[in-house]
This record gives sequence, structure tokens and C-alpha cells, in this order.
Amino acid sequence: MDKNYKDYVNNFQNGKCLICGCDHIDEYHHIKPRKDGGTDTVKNIAGLCDDCHKKVHKNQEYQDMLLDLRSDIYKNYSVSLLNSVM
Repeated sequence: MDKNYKDYVNNFQNGKCLICGCDHIDEYHHIKPRKDGGTDTVKNIAGLCDDCHKKVHKNQEYQDMLLDLRSDIYKNYSVSLLNSVM
């Protein structure tokens, strides 16, 4: 994954884990795995701390939570972007 994606995700999430909100991102998780056709695009990557990254890989509840959080963050981003363009 290109460093630019990591920088963008880190800035977009204010350097915080998307799930627990702690002040560091250790892993850049592919929401749809590359083995299943997922891409290295910003919309498919979430910044997570080590603990939350492990939980996402082991627990369906955390996978679902990640999908919901990621969906919400992009809805808010799209509305903000639209408002700034208008």
C-alpha cells in the first residue's frame, strides 16, 4: 500500500483508531480483503490500533461495527465535501 494512503487515512481519522478512538493507528485494515477483490483505496482502508485490528479479524461483532463506522464517516465526509463545493 502506498504511503500516501496511510497518510490520508491517518489525517482523515485524526490519528485515532476508528473503533476505540485511542490516539494511535498501528494497522491499515482492508475492509474488503484484497484476496476477495478489495482495493488499496482510501474507502476500503481503516486505521486501527493493534487491539482493535485483532478483534476485527476474530470477532464478527467488531467486523460489523467497523463497517457501520466506516459507512458513517464517509457519509459525513461526502456531505461536508458537497457543502464546501456549493
